[in-house]
Amino acid sequence: MEKFYEKELIQELHELQDTYGYIPEEDIVRISKLRGIPKAHLYGVISFYSMFYLKPTGKYIIRVCDSVSCRINKSNDLIKILTKKLGIKNGETTEDKKFTLEVVECLGHCGEGPVMTINGEYYKFLSPQKALEIINNLKWGDIMEKIFLKNDINKTIENYDFLGLKNSLELSEKDIIDKIKESNLRGRGGAGFPTGIKWDYANSIQSDTKIVICNGDEGEPGTFKDRFLMENMPFKVLEGIIICAYAVKANYGYIYIRGEYEKSINEIQKAIKFMYKNNLLGKNILNKNFDFEMKLIKGAGAYVCGDETSLINSIEGERGRSRIKPPLPIEEGLYKKPTIVNNVESLSAAAEIMKYEDNPYINLGTNESRGTKLISISGDVNNPDVYEVEFGEKTINEIIDLAGGIKGEKVGIVIPGGIATECLIEEELDTLYSYEDLGKIGSSLGSGGMIVINNERNLFEIIKNVSDFFKNETCGTCFPCREGNKNINAILERVLESGEINQEEKDLIREIKDTIGLAARCGFGQSSVNLILSILEKKISKKVTLWLILK
Repeated sequence: MEKFYEKELIQELHELQDTYGYIPEEDIVRISKLRGIPKAHLYGVISFYSMFYLKPTGKYIIRVCDSVSCRINKSNDLIKILTKKLGIKNGETTEDKKFTLEVVECLGHCGEGPVMTINGEYYKFLSPQKALEIINNLKWGDIMEKIFLKNDINKTIENYDFLGLKNSLELSEKDIIDKIKESNLRGRGGAGFPTGIKWDYANSIQSDTKIVICNGDEGEPGTFKDRFLMENMPFKVLEGIIICAYAVKANYGYIYIRGEYEKSINEIQKAIKFMYKNNLLGKNILNKNFDFEMKLIKGAGAYVCGDETSLINSIEGERGRSRIKPPLPIEEGLYKKPTIVNNVESLSAAAEIMKYEDNPYINLGTNESRGTKLISISGDVNNPDVYEVEFGEKTINEIIDLAGGIKGEKVGIVIPGGIATECLIEEELDTLYSYEDLGKIGSSLGSGGMIVINNERNLFEIIKNVSDFFKNETCGTCFPCREGNKNINAILERVLESGEINQEEKDLIREIKDTIGLAARCGFGQSSVNLILSILEKKISKKVTLWLILK
């Protein structure tokens, strides 16, 4: 082969560019010696071509066409929004070395503009919003979920092996409870009570009849992680219920699902039928001399039935009003029988824990917050969804990044665990996501429903919306809760109309909150003013007008 035909200089330069993202100085020296080409000549060749770089570029090289055809289709709007989003100009690279932005003359797709390429992949007919979505997916794509509970997300009930249940039926009740205790699994419905301790107490209760209830009445705004589990892994939810029943010596079970969750109801009902047919429910489950009957109850539209005693009243055909404790449901619950109530996510996590001979759960999270947590993220984020994170491993900011980053200028507030939890403000967003870390700053995980709100939203409108919810959803049993939330709502009605609030009104809201907290039977009343007051105290000081709090 003739020497000239071995490898052209331009091809060698491309190989270096593709390998390193630029052409390193040491390679220029090497090529100069091997080919007998002066370095000055090599620099002249490299600098002539727009696709060769002498300095490191970003992981992603974005090239946006700004020729006449694309300009007619508003490529300049695309360039402006990318420049603003990335914080760099044409030819620059972001500080994190992730993106390099280039405006080029033509990409050869003139009939499909506006057009951009990212590392050679074409994106056509782009709107500014679509371009932002693409960039966000790349920007936050390196921030990964910690998958534990979602392990079986792609399985169907036909190819799910129910290993957690099979393992449990080979163990004693004590062995199962000890493993759940060791895991330090805490209730995922909001209260965070240790699941193993609850199971242990239920097991110790002497009774011929015990009942297990799975609480799927997920009604708090911003919370949809239980729906995600019931729709996508109904078999794991039911498996957790059966494991719990075996551990506490219960032979009857219910799963109570909010009436609005039609798909969840259908999926769970189909799973129940399958499991009865395949000896996973009913008499002598898997031939292990254990009987367990399972029934689905469809809720009829009452948020307060998420409270365990209100839920029990609902199953009994009563109004969904909370009961006075003691006695605890675990002592005297449904139909006066010992009843253990657990959340959908809690039971699903127990099923996953019991799959393993060892216990990988204890190696996840922190001492006080073991394992992982499903978070349903909504509001002003680019990719709202249900994400699984390891406790103590990510900050609130990083969780927002996991959901595609903020939609808007910047974060105004974050509601970390549903509208019954205290808000977080910008300076608190580097807090790690765990029970103890959120507790230190006066908030909580709550139900796991995270709502992100940007700084352009009307906070008076938001707190009035929250107040409307609690005023409308109170069961009315406790006078301070019923009348207190009604009076707070009246105050906030005036505040929303006037666009301002004074200190006297804030003090009155706090006084009402304290009174409700002392008198309310259930968590509904005790937490109904948490978010409202936290927004007023953290974002609104003294007498301020609406335009001030928006920033």
